[in-house]
Amino acid sequence: MNKMVGLGRAIAVLCLLGAAAAVAGPAAGADKSAEKLAKASFGAAGTNATVITSKRLTFDYAERKAVFEENVKVVDPSVTITADQITVTFGADNQPETVMAAGHVRVEQTDRWATCQRAVYSVKSGLLVLTGRPKLVRGQDVLQGSRIIFYRYEEKAKCEDAVLTIFPGESGLDKMMKD
Repeated sequence: MNKMVGLGRAIAVLCLLGAAAAVAGPAAGADKSAEKLAKASFGAAGTNATVITSKRLTFDYAERKAVFEENVKVVDPSVTITADQITVTFGADNQPETVMAAGHVRVEQTDRWATCQRAVYSVKSGLLVLTGRPKLVRGQDVLQGSRIIFYRYEEKAKCEDAVLTIFPGESGLDKMMKD
């Protein structure tokens, strides 16, 4: 589960690449330029690279903050995240402290996905909080509530105002309990 720490480090590298691309000026086909830069920077598929694309990246060194805006997409070997905006704050050691995704947030893994309006991840505590009509789906099973909290280091979750819909069979919760 060190993927989020790796994701944070990758965000720092990508911020620097994004800043370099911004200094270089607009390229032809600017809508896809960030994606082209990312692919060129990390080479062929199959690497462990995390690639973040967005229409705009603002990096504020004084505030230790990177803001990715419009059509943000994070592609990591273990997860894909899309959102209207992703903000990363860094500590004095330049390591990520928090990652916040806002607006039409969608997190996808191989056999499950989640949606919400806001997701906040604290790197140090491993706490991930989903709010704004959060919904978690695995197979046919669906968990919804006002807030879903994942305690990464404790391997537990909590859902407030929970509504859990479970379908019997080899998908969803039944499969998760056997894994």
